[in-house]
Amino acid sequence: MSTADEGQAADTEPDAAPGPFHRRLTEEQIETLGYGWAQCEMYSLSRRHRAIVLRGYGG
Repeated sequence: MSTADEGQAADTEPDAAPGPFHRRLTEEQIETLGYGWAQCEMYSLSRRHRAIVLRGYGG
């Protein structure tokens, strides 16, 4: 099974343990992740997945 297939399986199987990067954060939690960082960039990977890049803490 490929990594993409594993991610899809985790989303569709209710008893499947999520991988280390599937945290299922709320919108409010996602917004607060950028507090205190000089740069916060968000990338949409798919309809349900995003990547957040944080740089320069305390900057």
